Amino acid sequence: MEIKRSSVFLPNTERIGKPKELFTIWFASNIGIMGVVYGAIIVAYQLSFLQSILAAASGALSFALVGYLSLAGRDSGATTFVLSRAAFGSRGNYIPTSIGWLNLVGWLAVNVVTGTLILLTLFASFGIGQTKTLTLLSLFVFAGLILVSSLFGQGTLVKIQTFFSYVFGALTLFVLMILIPKTDWAQLLQMDNGDWLSGFLPAVSIIAAGTGISWAIAAADYSCYQNPENSPKSIFSSVTFGAFIPLFVIMGVGVLMSTSVPNLASSANPIQAISKALPS
Repeated sequence: MEIKRSSVFLPNTERIGKPKELFTIWFASNIGIMGVVYGAIIVAYQLSFLQSILAAASGALSFALVGYLSLAGRDSGATTFVLSRAAFGSRGNYIPTSIGWLNLVGWLAVNVVTGTLILLTLFASFGIGQTKTLTLLSLFVFAGLILVSSLFGQGTLVKIQTFFSYVFGALTLFVLMILIPKTDWAQLLQMDNGDWLSGFLPAVSIIAAGTGISWAIAAADYSCYQNPENSPKSIFSSVTFGAFIPLFVIMGVGVLMSTSVPNLASSANPIQAISKALPS
């Protein structure tokens, strides 16, 4: 059955987005607690401070792939899963689309679990003990928020992500200012260099796989709203650096916290471990 172009491609009347909108979308999407854990994982590979920072930067730059693939959305006005039909065909596209769907659902599950742990940690700070009922309630709250967010249009999403970019970006810098004086710089700077092949390369590959490569399957989903006349360079740089900046900074926080919270990477509740390094 032939699919009408209008059913899968956005009309030009809806394609009025600007590159700065992509910057805030990807900036806010990468302000998360997982970045701190990634930073701790990097150090766990027995890397030096400079190697850890270089690994964080290299892994975060994997979003250059997302930036490049975003150009296809601008050019076509279609999402990534629609565009992949050109390579795999309508029926052949079922397999990569299913795998991509599982990947995205998996990351949503990670976000729900992370959000649940955050709520439980906040409750604990107010003296409310963890119970099965409280855990299930927190879980349903975050699952409900995700379901509600799926009803938002692109315009609403841009406004929300812009708000998150400013507010949580500022809070991240505030946390960084608290952690810098608490960092054991002597221990951090005295860490020996790790092996570049068996330590540095796996660290970078894990970060890249969990960030830019993982998000590549949704690259065109947001850029398809861009005006076709927008500069390819502006779109590429907005996506790449919009994601790179917060992710690199937050992973840097994780590297710094590795001295004050040495068990961060292996903790069952990393949020609770992080809270111990911060003022109540």
